Amino acid sequence: MKKLDHELPNFPLWLRVLGAGLEGMFLMIIFTQTHDWFDMPLTLVAGAVGYLVAEILGSISRIRFVREFLGSLALGIVGIAGVRLGLGHDVNNVLIGAVMPLVPGVPITNALRDLIEGNLLAGIERGFEAALTVFAIACAIGTLFHYL
Repeated sequence: MKKLDHELPNFPLWLRVLGAGLEGMFLMIIFTQTHDWFDMPLTLVAGAVGYLVAEILGSISRIRFVREFLGSLALGIVGIAGVRLGLGHDVNNVLIGAVMPLVPGVPITNALRDLIEGNLLAGIERGFEAALTVFAIACAIGTLFHYL
């Protein structure tokens, strides 16, 4: 049991990228509630590309927020280009779903848990780190909407 506790499963990159694309595709349906089947493949591709760029940059750069910014920028470019080429209907639906694999859900939850438990310093630090990640994602998507 101790050996299992210390070993984290390391899945191959192609499986993680596929999982991120599928996650974005299904979360697009849940969050937008439009059931637009035409946007699903583009959301899968945009989410997978964004996650792939973020993973590649994560192995190259030690600055985490640059990784999320450029990953979001890549998925935004793919999503907007796909809609303009006629591969999708609504760019908002595509980007809402595609950005979900990069959103820091677990750090936000851990920050709230730490704050509730009374670990104020750890909670504030984790919350601020999650907020910076969300800010990097929002800046990338906002930059694309402004210039494209």
